Amino acid sequence: MNFYKSIASYYEYIFLFNLRQADFLCEEKINIGKFLDLGCATGSLCIEMKKRLFNCTGLDLDEEFIKICQKKDNEINFLCENMLNVGKLFDNNQFDLISCFGNTLSHITKNEYIQKFFNDIFNILKNKSVFSCQILNYDRILKQNINTLPLIDNENVKFKRKYKIREDGLLDFNTELLIKELLIKELLSKESEEIIKNSVILNPIKYEDIKKMLINAGFTNIKFYEDFNKNPFNIETSYPLIFVAQK
Repeated sequence: MNFYKSIASYYEYIFLFNLRQADFLCEEKINIGKFLDLGCATGSLCIEMKKRLFNCTGLDLDEEFIKICQKKDNEINFLCENMLNVGKLFDNNQFDLISCFGNTLSHITKNEYIQKFFNDIFNILKNKSVFSCQILNYDRILKQNINTLPLIDNENVKFKRKYKIREDGLLDFNTELLIKELLIKELLSKESEEIIKNSVILNPIKYEDIKKMLINAGFTNIKFYEDFNKNPFNIETSYPLIFVAQK
């Protein structure tokens, strides 16, 4: 089963929406306008940005996510599309703000495709507009041989995440989701807990490669952070890597 399709119903119980994401974006782009969220998942960021008067479009490859988005807000333009096609889907100079959070970028398994993606993002942004992205700090993960991410454990779910380096340099991302009895009763009217196991291939793209590709695409004023509170990125100690780049 598709990785995200299998966990779509439980996604918001695993990854609680961080309102600070919207604050962060609005600080980077004060003027309201057209906003595009790539890898929008269940649409929480788009819905929050709509409250802040942005004209929002959300895009995700997983159909189950888009169905959830449309049930939550049928006025927002939610599209089930591959983000690698943004250059074909949207006109040049169309958006004031584009985000790609949640380690979505790492699902693009070839750097040459990421370069084209950055090029397309640059083209569909208006002048002096902003692109922001969040992934993990793979420099640290690879250098320190980190093979397990922090456990997500709350009253509804327990989510285990492990990495295994492949011979081709990519990563096998193996997950185990335990849906606890309380949530099972609420969603499925069942008594027993349920475990969903998955594996997906990720690209451990590095800081210097990202910076180089953004510059190659034409971006300027590139800033890197370790969190949405704008603490400086440290290649040795940060877990996330967040960047903001301006056209």
